[in-house]
Amino acid sequence: MRKGRLVMRIELCREFREAGVLAAALRGEQVGQAPVRLTGLATDSSEIEKGDIFLALPGKRYNGWEYLEAALQRGAAGAILPCTAGDCAKTTYRILVDDPLKSLLDAAAAHRAHLNGTVIAVSGSAGKTTAKEAIATVLGERGVVRKSRGNYNSSIGLPLSLLSMDEADFYVLEIGINHPGEMEEMSLALAPEIAVLTNIGSAHIGNFGSFEALAEEKLKIASGMRAGGVLLLPENCPYPPTYDEKIKIYRFGHGMNCDFRAENIHMDAQGVSLTLCHGEKRIPSLSWGIPGEMGVTTLLIAGATAELCGVETESLSRGLARAAAFTPRMRKVVAGERLLLDDAYNASPETVAAALETLSYLAGKRQSAAVLGDIEELGEFSGTLHEAVGECAGRSGISLLFTYGEKAFGIAKAAARAGLARGAVFPFLPGEERELAGAILKKTKHNAVILFKASHKTGLDRIVRAVERKAR
Repeated sequence: MRKGRLVMRIELCREFREAGVLAAALRGEQVGQAPVRLTGLATDSSEIEKGDIFLALPGKRYNGWEYLEAALQRGAAGAILPCTAGDCAKTTYRILVDDPLKSLLDAAAAHRAHLNGTVIAVSGSAGKTTAKEAIATVLGERGVVRKSRGNYNSSIGLPLSLLSMDEADFYVLEIGINHPGEMEEMSLALAPEIAVLTNIGSAHIGNFGSFEALAEEKLKIASGMRAGGVLLLPENCPYPPTYDEKIKIYRFGHGMNCDFRAENIHMDAQGVSLTLCHGEKRIPSLSWGIPGEMGVTTLLIAGATAELCGVETESLSRGLARAAAFTPRMRKVVAGERLLLDDAYNASPETVAAALETLSYLAGKRQSAAVLGDIEELGEFSGTLHEAVGECAGRSGISLLFTYGEKAFGIAKAAARAGLARGAVFPFLPGEERELAGAILKKTKHNAVILFKASHKTGLDRIVRAVERKAR
């Protein structure tokens, strides 16, 4: 399929390798000779492996069924098609559905209904992938764990993740939302026993219209929770609009009223350590390899989930030690004597602030520089929030700031107003990639620590690669 299309492939769980079972779960109509056995399911014809079924999704520019022939040539055993796809697949097995996206959620819900393990849903504006990995690793000390792959957290990625999972003791799945209505649909499909919100920030706020609407959507993670379930919320988070007294709400944070509370917090370049307090119970010396408030949040969430799932204290500490090796997205690159922190995959104001905090600890006495690009999907709040990021950068203690993008120009201006010397702020516009890479190498010291952070669409990853090549 063409560049820009969603690329996902999973190995189907044992149950759905039988075509008839998959078709029934999708609520689709089977046409043609069903294959004896399916292997996996893929959304991109170029990812097809022999025996896979091709999920032909409709798109804004291209429709998946336009690539059916390519999928068949790579060994596809058939295709899942919308009824509107016409006669493009007369010669092959197909499952016809009214709406491929709704059918995926239907199939996920059907599969979930037969799973006996504990389902844990993790969402939030920042840190959800880290929290998912920490929870999964810690729970691995007590039983078999299955988790969503990478950041398969969308209304497509989440059901695909679930459809790949066989029986286990625990299922840890990440939920990411971009638009209204998505959270409730995914929560209803998952029916989690435990749901976690890492935080509620401003990521994708442009698609929701207000902070209140975004918060309300995030809190709908409770919509599908089973009776007796537990919802873990940050201490200042409001109650969900769909709150049901049949579920229990626990708070985590620093306050004395929190059910899971952090005490004796210590941070340095190696990470963060703290004591986890739950009622009269105190678990000392829990540690995480990423410093800053996000590290504290990760420890609280992983520790709380472990406690709720009956993980022993010794196993909790051991699991966290293993989990701390996972660093989501922020790739550390040694380029000569410089250390590059590549976090250019995605961004929100909250994750930029967290990344700047991490930069401060990792740099120590070395020169610190941040390269910040445009943050997407902020809508009418874009100007205000980019300025807020700039103010944060100006107060962060960094030595140099480079910005890249038209929106990021607001970061540069606000950082200067917040106290960062004008001679330490260097704004660049799209098309000035070569100039930016050259300026970074010219202005930073040979042993500087440099953070790169932006939304993926900005293309800051190309700057990272250019600096990496030239610095070696």
